[in-house]
Amino acid sequence: MPARMMGKLTPDEWRPLIGSSILYQKRLRRSADLRQALYIVLPTFLALLSSGIIVGILKINWASLIVLLLIIPVFVVGNRRSRPYLKKAMLEADTKASALTGKESFLEVLRKIDIMRQGDAEMSKADERSRRRLALPSLVERVDNLQGIPSNAA
Repeated sequence: MPARMMGKLTPDEWRPLIGSSILYQKRLRRSADLRQALYIVLPTFLALLSSGIIVGILKINWASLIVLLLIIPVFVVGNRRSRPYLKKAMLEADTKASALTGKESFLEVLRKIDIMRQGDAEMSKADERSRRRLALPSLVERVDNLQGIPSNAA
């Protein structure tokens, strides 16, 4: 949450948000990071290795340059392919946090934040830009995710 939310939520309202964040950072981020490594680091390593082989064995320097230039699209495509896993891990953290802090209290906090954000158009635009850039789930997606959980599971 942005620093501008400080003082607008009570400590009890922060509890589900902090719980979700801790669960994501401590438990679920590893799997998302492994996916990112699978989609970005491994192809980059293979491109660099093939570039080295081309230069070392075939002595074709210009072909190596082409392989190195292919690393840029590998980063872009890999980053885009790994984003859904980050979002899924964040939504899973919300689900687990709702089981600890209570589904209804978590939903109330998300709705309160949404109402505050709608009241401040500039905050809403800034949040939307950063959410898209970082592949974060929107408040609507977070609420929908929590509403899909049976009440006795939370």
